[in-house]
Amino acid sequence: MSIKFGFSFNSYFIDNDACFLTMCDQSFSKRTAFSYLEDLAAQFNAEYGSKIQTVARPYSFIEFGKMDFY
Repeated sequence: MSIKFGFSFNSYFIDNDACFLTMCDQSFSKRTAFSYLEDLAAQFNAEYGSKIQTVARPYSFIEFGKMDFY
């Protein structure tokens, strides 16, 4: 499923009770967006998959994906 308004929310991907969503320009390849979601879910589940059911507050995994720029 995609929602389009000048940009596109390329379908969501639910895995291990976590929802992954991309927001892309409409011209961006859906195949690439879904591939990204699958990679993101795999990395997230490797780091936090066993903790998902224990979360008691919003933003518990906020540190995931933070990047250090040098």
